Amino acid sequence: MAFQSGIRHVYRELMSFSREQKCNYLSAKSYFDKSLVVNKDIHWLFILTFPNGGSTALAKLLLTASAATELSDNAEGQWLIPSLSANRKRWDRNHTIPPRKLRASWLDKIGSTENKPTLVVEKSPANMSRYRYILSTFSDMKCSLVTYTRDPYAVCASWHSRYGPDMIHETWLANDRPKPKSDEEYFGLLADIWLERAEMIIEARRHSVFDLSYEKFTRDIEGQMNKFKSFIPELNDMSHDAAVKVKDYLPQKISNMNEKHIKSLTREQRSSISKSLSKSPDILDELGYSLQ
Repeated sequence: MAFQSGIRHVYRELMSFSREQKCNYLSAKSYFDKSLVVNKDIHWLFILTFPNGGSTALAKLLLTASAATELSDNAEGQWLIPSLSANRKRWDRNHTIPPRKLRASWLDKIGSTENKPTLVVEKSPANMSRYRYILSTFSDMKCSLVTYTRDPYAVCASWHSRYGPDMIHETWLANDRPKPKSDEEYFGLLADIWLERAEMIIEARRHSVFDLSYEKFTRDIEGQMNKFKSFIPELNDMSHDAAVKVKDYLPQKISNMNEKHIKSLTREQRSSISKSLSKSPDILDELGYSLQ
């Protein structure tokens, strides 16, 4: 009885920890609990994607497979570790945390499962900033990398609609990067950010098993998902036509929302985006996009 009381006390103490304290606790615990170091039953599926790049719809579809699971409700494990997802830092390519801490935090979240092997769908956008570190951290488990791109005008429009200049500056940009002073500078900055992240995705393609775009996905869901299955057999029983809930939209069948987003941009805003994109035509060509 005293032992059970002690266990309950430890549990209550653990639940009262901040998320970062819990991560530190799990990291220390992993020296004694090998389940927090490696799990050979897990297959990690890392999807490198833009924020607001349409990856939630893709992930929701993948998660209809019986063997698939996620680290959080939005399949973005970065939010489990505050020091990894901190404002400004999460997009810093030089910012990492101890590998033991990352492994322990994510493996603890997965825990035991009846489905073996378990496919973990992980799509934190900022993973693209440190994908080599992540692949190295989980190198003793099965890992697959997929890249996922989307039209720059649609992405920039979505960033503007969902975040705006203040949040973009306060959460994504390095401290020494100035806040845009005009609408033209702001939309040019959004395009610059898209280019920076597109360059990271292009770099990661040499390590990917499958390169997909939002446009191809929404145009031919069944065909693209069959390609997915050829690389990731755990997806064999996934649904091709499930209604999925994305952000604050009601559950619905997947469709291409690019036109709707791009129409929200004014001619001047599109012009500012185009002006920045025109500086790197090779990146656009590589990913199959063009100026508007």
